[in-house]
Amino acid sequence: MRLLAACAALLLAACQKAPSNAPAGYSSPDGGFHLILPAAWRVDESRGKGMILLSGPGLGSDAESVFVSFFPSQARWRTPREYAYAQAATGRAGPVTETARGVEVAIERTIADAHLGRLVRDVRLVLVPAAGGFYALEDWTDPSRAAPSPDFDALAASFRAGAGPPAKKN
Repeated sequence: MRLLAACAALLLAACQKAPSNAPAGYSSPDGGFHLILPAAWRVDESRGKGMILLSGPGLGSDAESVFVSFFPSQARWRTPREYAYAQAATGRAGPVTETARGVEVAIERTIADAHLGRLVRDVRLVLVPAAGGFYALEDWTDPSRAAPSPDFDALAASFRAGAGPPAKKN
C-alpha cells in the first residue's frame, strides 16, 4: 500500500506544470498571439473580447500591468503608425520610434482610482502589425520607477502576432 502511495505521489509530481517562478509560454485563446511571460506573472482573460491583462508580481497599484489589445484595421486607427502619431499629437506622448518589432511611444496618463484618488502612470506602448490590424502592448507603471521595465522589454521582444497554438492532429 505504501509503495502504491509513493508511486502515485511520484506520478503526480511528474505531471505538474513548471513552477510559477520560471518564465512560461502563453498563447491567446484565439491563437492571435504568443509571448513568453516573465516569472510570477499572471494572466487575466476576463477583460472582454480583444483585451488581455498581464500582471507582474506585487499587489494593487504596485504591480506592473500590461494590457494587450487588438485593433482591427477598420477601426479609427488603421495602422500602428496612425495610432502612435495620434497619441503623440495629443501632447501627452513622447517621440514616436519605429523599430524592427513595430512602433513605440511613451505616454503619461492620469487615471482615477476609487481608493487612491488620481494616479499618474507612465505608459509605454509597443504597437505590432498583425493580419487584419495591429496589437497594442501597453505597459502601465508608476513614474517613480527609476528605469524602464526589463519584464516589459522581455514580453515585447517575445511577442509574436499570429503565432498561436499548433493545429491539432487528427
